[in-house]
Amino acid sequence: MTKILLCDEHPFIRHAIKTMLQAALTGIHIEEEVNANALLRRLASEAFNMVITDIALPGRGGLELLTDIKKMHPLLPVLVLGQQAPVDFAREVMKAGGDGYLQKESGLQEIVSAVRTLMDGGKYSSR
Repeated sequence: MTKILLCDEHPFIRHAIKTMLQAALTGIHIEEEVNANALLRRLASEAFNMVITDIALPGRGGLELLTDIKKMHPLLPVLVLGQQAPVDFAREVMKAGGDGYLQKESGLQEIVSAVRTLMDGGKYSSR
């Protein structure tokens, strides 16, 4: 069972991503958080196989959040969602230790592709 922690402040986005991933991938369990502080608390107390997080979260966000996640769990795959153009921001995400970057404008099917890639140990960036 692959346990994924999904963090986004918008319930609609969390629901859409969770529904799509559960329909497309077998053997996954997705839990949710709504802000950066809750995400970090959860990672400190539970084991997950992957994190999918918005880069702009209430309380703490940006590459600082990604750095904090990687300090806690250096090998934990992290897929970052954001509004920024992929060419520029994907490089910054990867430098900060991220394993993938996906523009929120991407289709839900691309999220499935990105998660599969990270589950297989690869890196992913929006097209």
